[in-house]
Amino acid sequence: VETENTLPAFSPYNTRLLWIVNRIGGTLPALTEVWVSDVDGANRRQITVEENISAQWLDATRLLLTQREQITTGVSIYDTSSGESYLLGAWDWLRGLSIAPGGSRLMFYLVYSDAAGTYAIDTQSGAVAQRLPFFGSWRWRDADSVFYLPFDPAGAYHRLAYYNLATSDQRLLTTDPFLVADGD
Repeated sequence: VETENTLPAFSPYNTRLLWIVNRIGGTLPALTEVWVSDVDGANRRQITVEENISAQWLDATRLLLTQREQITTGVSIYDTSSGESYLLGAWDWLRGLSIAPGGSRLMFYLVYSDAAGTYAIDTQSGAVAQRLPFFGSWRWRDADSVFYLPFDPAGAYHRLAYYNLATSDQRLLTTDPFLVADGD
């Protein structure tokens, strides 16, 4: 498949490809092209051409598009089957954006403002980001829950906790001291 020397990303179930081509020609800032095709290269089409845009598979048919302009990051969803898209939201100082298994939710954190904290949002049109009752590094456990390290700047060791986004169930999982380096 001709992807103009960029590595494609396979969709879940390995049926589609996504690739991004950065055009650093005569225009500044550079334009970014987002492309999709079937896994064999058939049905190749350009999704968008924008400045400062990035894309990744959300699920088998939807793309998560992020576009940064100065301090603000816009997050959109594009359905490759229907061609429909919608803006999920735009946030200042967005960091750590991650997709739940299956693509039904996103988590991220905001910094440098009164809104600083960890947030979750469903990936459906009209969804509203909800601030979570913890701050710290996390990894998805499944589509509804995460493991996280509660941020404690005074603590000498880390603790491992669990949070369920669907039920708000939250509990500490470890009591023995341990340390995690560099988010590993």
